[in-house]
Amino acid sequence: MLPLYRTTSSAALVDDDVDFLHSMEMSLPMAWNITCHSHPSTLEKLMERSSALRRKEQQALFSCVDAQVSTDGHPIAWLLRFLATPTRFELVGLVVSDFKMPAVDGVTLLSRYGFPGVQRLLLTGIADNVIAVDAFNGEKIEGFIPKMSADLPQRVEAMMRRHMAKSAEIRGQMLARALTQQVTNVLDDAGAVTAITALLARLQVDEHVILGHPAGILALTLDKRVLWIQLDDQASLTEQASELAAMTDALDASMVKAIGAITAHQATSNHRLLTEVPSLKLVAAPTEIVCKAPWTTAAVFEIDGLPPDLKPRFHADWLATQQGSL
Repeated sequence: MLPLYRTTSSAALVDDDVDFLHSMEMSLPMAWNITCHSHPSTLEKLMERSSALRRKEQQALFSCVDAQVSTDGHPIAWLLRFLATPTRFELVGLVVSDFKMPAVDGVTLLSRYGFPGVQRLLLTGIADNVIAVDAFNGEKIEGFIPKMSADLPQRVEAMMRRHMAKSAEIRGQMLARALTQQVTNVLDDAGAVTAITALLARLQVDEHVILGHPAGILALTLDKRVLWIQLDDQASLTEQASELAAMTDALDASMVKAIGAITAHQATSNHRLLTEVPSLKLVAAPTEIVCKAPWTTAAVFEIDGLPPDLKPRFHADWLATQQGSL
């Protein structure tokens, strides 16, 4: 199933060996926000702040879910307001710790942060693998990496990438409460997931949130666009064409012409999106079939001209600010 929530969060590395910390930090992608800690005390302060940010994120996602099931809610506006908060990137979704440290061992340290959405990885020596397996089976960690691996930097990066994505997926699980059966069926279809994943890759989507009411995906791209990827079934396209036909006197020539394409299920409009973002212009966009059973199309609309309180903060801009302040 396609993750309902994909976002970028921070990660923390803990090891009393400062040289090892520095080498690991240098080997990881520069686009990641990594904090290094040679003593658990600095990690504790960071995680206290992260807990507050995680609560704020959960409140925003809950408000989005609540708005979707409400008759007069505005879930996209709720999401945009949250995405405009730059501190959201400071949330720590992953902690990676060495096992052998003088102040406290890695298992004991990581067991302190067993919160939903916080992934924990342990770096182990050859003699520590049995302890790591016991810690994994006891749900004190989510994974471990032998520190003596010849390809350690590559293995650490791969594991961190996978678990940071898992962190966001877990934190966004509550979004499933607002999914329609139609959207759920689409996300359970392997072919549809492949088609939507390919569409997101083609659009260079970096972050996304999947909604049920309205059905679609709010997405932020690497080239700093805000997109609404609208999902329609045959019934919603037919209903939409009927609604637009009833207001032809208020439509421009291009939209009047688009009604025929919408009726033929070859196009759709952002008609209902305008209730969320009134500043947008009513436009039509071509559809592409992403699922045949249940029959579902996707169409892409750009959301621009947003007021400051609804204008999302992009991770690249935030990271540049952080690195510039160092």
